[in-house]
Parts: sequence; C-alpha cells; structure tokens
Amino acid sequence: MASLPPELIEAILSHVPDSEKAALKLASLVSPVFRDLCQKRLLTSLRLEPGDFFGHPSSRSAAIYTEAAKAFAQNPRLPGYVTTLSISLPAALDEPPKQILAARQILPLLVSVPRVTIICPPLCAWKKISREMTRLVEVWLSTGHSGSQELCLWNPYDVPRRVMHLLLARTDSLNLHNLDFNECEPATSPYVVSNGPRTIHTSNHIEVHGLLVQPEFLPYTMRLTNLRMDYGREIQQTVALCRIVAETLEILELLSEHFAYNQIFEFPTLPRLQTLRLVLRDNFLFPSGPALYLAPLQRLFSTILAPSIAPGLKKVAVSHKIFARANDPMPPVPAAFMAFLDGLFVDHPTLVNVVWVMKAFCFGNDSDGTASGGFSEKYTALVRSALPRTADKEFLSSTLEDW
Repeated sequence: MASLPPELIEAILSHVPDSEKAALKLASLVSPVFRDLCQKRLLTSLRLEPGDFFGHPSSRSAAIYTEAAKAFAQNPRLPGYVTTLSISLPAALDEPPKQILAARQILPLLVSVPRVTIICPPLCAWKKISREMTRLVEVWLSTGHSGSQELCLWNPYDVPRRVMHLLLARTDSLNLHNLDFNECEPATSPYVVSNGPRTIHTSNHIEVHGLLVQPEFLPYTMRLTNLRMDYGREIQQTVALCRIVAETLEILELLSEHFAYNQIFEFPTLPRLQTLRLVLRDNFLFPSGPALYLAPLQRLFSTILAPSIAPGLKKVAVSHKIFARANDPMPPVPAAFMAFLDGLFVDHPTLVNVVWVMKAFCFGNDSDGTASGGFSEKYTALVRSALPRTADKEFLSSTLEDW
C-alpha cells in the first residue's frame, strides 16, 4: 500500500463524496497513506458555532470547538488543511462558554485560511456580542492571520470603524451583508494600507458605500476591480463609489429592487469595464405595471451601455425571476423595451457576449427537479425572438436556473 503513488490514492478516494464523512473517517484509519488525504478532505471546511441561531450556547456546538482544539493539539498539520472557516460569534454572556476557551487554542493555529466567514446573531449590535470572542477574532485577523482571499461578515449593526479598517486591510475579496457602522466613532486609521480588496460585494450599499467614499477609507479602493452592489431605490452612493474606482473597475454587478420613476443615472466613464451584470429581483419581463417599472430601467441601460461610459465592454448578463407553470405558454414580453435593448446590444462597438438568465420557480417540475414541458426551450425561443438582431450576431445565449 505504501508503494502506491499519491495520485493513485487520491484517485481512489475521489470516489468517496465529501458528504460521506463517516466513510472518510474510516478510510483514514486504513493506512497512513490514506490518513493525510482523508484528513484534508474532512477538514477542508470548519464551522465554529458557539451556540444556536441567536448566539446562545449549546452542548452540540460546543463539541465542535473542543474536538477541533483537541485534534489540532495532537496533530500540528491539521490546521493547515482548513481552507474554509465559518465563525459564529456568540451573544454576550456573563460567563464565557467553553467554546471561547477552545477558540483561544484554535484561532492562533489557523494562520492561513483562504475563505473566512464571520456570522453574528441577527439584529445584534457589535457591543452586544461576546467581547471576549470579538477580541479574539479581531486580534487573530490583525496579527495571527496572514489574510484571506475571501472574507465575509454577516448581520451586526453599529460596527466600529476600526473593524471596517481591519476587514478591508486583510482580504482580497470582501463580502458585507446586513450591517451598518458606528458613524459617531471618531475617524481612525490603525493600519498602513499597502493594498486593499480587489472585490467588494455588499447587500446594504448605502451604509457601506457611504463609508468607503469617506477620506479615511479611500486608500483601500485603489485596487478595486469588481463591485457587486445592491442599490435598491437609491443609487447616489453607488455612483459616487464608481467615480472613485472608475480607472480600475472591470466587473460591475448591480442588484436591483424597484427604481423611482424619475430616477436619474449619472455614471462616470468606466474605461476598463468589461463585464456588466444586472440582477433584477422582480419578474421585469412580465410586470404588472410595465410603464412605471421599465422607464427608469430603460434609462439605466441607455446610460451604462453607452460607448462613452463603457468603451471596452465585452459582456452583459441580465438575470431575472419568473413564477410559472412549466407547461403553460410563455406570456408576451414588452416588445418596445426589448427592441430598445436589442439596438443597444448590437450598436455597442466592443460587446461580444449577451447572456440572459432566468431564475424560474416552475410548478410541475420533473422528478429530478428540472423544469418539465420544454420550459427551458420555450424560454430560449422567447429571448431569441425578442432580441432578433442580437441573436443574428451570434453572441446571444440564455440559461434557465432553478430557483
């Protein structure tokens, strides 16, 4: 067994899916040549959860902490196998739970984790989270960790500005969801900014973008090439951030709710923009009030698809949702609006790829979960008939994604 090449052992183990944790644990006991590969698979993702959904301690989640601390102490190689780490911060308690004691042992050993997610109890102020745990995480991120390719923070509000500095300074891709910041805290710059993230994804653009355009945070925007922003009805802060990163921005993804009918879009010239993604959460192809909804959307497309705004644009992806019965015929689309888009697509001098994506919730799916009744084929035919000039240029494609 020991004479087998590692590639062959890895090929054998590849037939065991990651979900079969018990099988991988048993395989790790067969032989030392299986052990390391199995341990890598078992420890690729580590979830440290100090309690239930609301941050209260539980014996079940406590075992994860204590077992990880014991295993890491016995085998120093194990922390290096972790590539995805999820840390759920507990709510403040009078006495620190056992998980926090174990975290003191675990976190210093995780010196290089590519993907880190930090989850807080929902609707919880940063100061209401366990101070001991937030201190451990902040110290680990700032001094004991070499930085992450992806760093995600979920749920807290009234987040100290120093934490925002820390997040921006320690990752290449930053994801921020459902949080806001302490605007009363005095400005501070605790880090010497040698670089910043290349990607920022945020679901609450007003708070995050409003913070990023402030002078103390501008140094972190110098490398930004990818912005993913949920802008809802207000887009001024989004446009302001686009102005700051106009010379470096290559990918822009906008997630929209409804626009105000009189919404004005004043994007700057984005000379390096190559990919534009627009995600529409409502079924804009078949809206109940098309005039009210499509008018501002038409202004958005005409603004950002203008060659003067995106002179090097290569790809446009539009995603929307639909509720439908799989066997029902496709309803008509707003012909004038689609003809308008068709002209914008074919007239852009550098555009070579248009992708139309529908996330469908279809009643009457097949047993394998896919839409029945040729739903995908009908949708493809609909898109091609609605965008004939783009289809004729052979750079139109459409996809159907299950909800």
